[in-house]
Amino acid sequence: ELHLSQRFERNCTCRKSCTCKAMPNECRALAHKIQDKHQPGRFASRFWKQQCHAVSAKQYHDLARELVWPMFKADLGACTEKNDTNPETQERTLTVHLRSDDMWKGLDGKKIPSDAVANHWLWQHPPCSLYEKVIAEEGFQHVLVVTSSDRLNPCVSWFEKRAMWSNYSVRVQSKTLLEDSCALLRARNLFLSYSTFPESMAVLSLQVRRIFSRTQYQQYSAMDAH
Repeated sequence: ELHLSQRFERNCTCRKSCTCKAMPNECRALAHKIQDKHQPGRFASRFWKQQCHAVSAKQYHDLARELVWPMFKADLGACTEKNDTNPETQERTLTVHLRSDDMWKGLDGKKIPSDAVANHWLWQHPPCSLYEKVIAEEGFQHVLVVTSSDRLNPCVSWFEKRAMWSNYSVRVQSKTLLEDSCALLRARNLFLSYSTFPESMAVLSLQVRRIFSRTQYQQYSAMDAH
């Protein structure tokens, strides 16, 4: 559930229906369907089953800048505005999000055995060789890998081994949610995993210039314009 801010509610043409002026027309029917009839301004939806169709990432980006950014904690906003990296270094850095955790763990939280049936979403994630291809073709000199603390994604160790003899530097980061979100939001060149988390950061970002992914985005995410 998402409880919308008072600012969002003020943008509504009618508090009872909460059909918002800024809302894309393609989303109005869905908003009406999933709103809480007893609590105006409150919605509940399973994003992987209910979605707006034919809404561009730019539309999501514009709305996110207006409505979501003001709700961020001050620490996150301050982090994204830091000017502590050389602009040339930023342009030559590829930030890679590697999804681990639920892709490599069972419901009991334990690591999935190598001979077990793999999570069907694993096949949507880029192979490690695709990162190498993009780095070589685009001439990146630095790679920042953002991943969860378990570091179960095999591409984490792959990157660490490549760093020993490749002509680009590699740094792996597994910090707090705020710090990892900040790293993705500050990226100029961002390689997405098959996950709504990095895709949401890409849509929210004010700094990203190039976005890389495999053949498709996370289904029904803000990057997945149907």
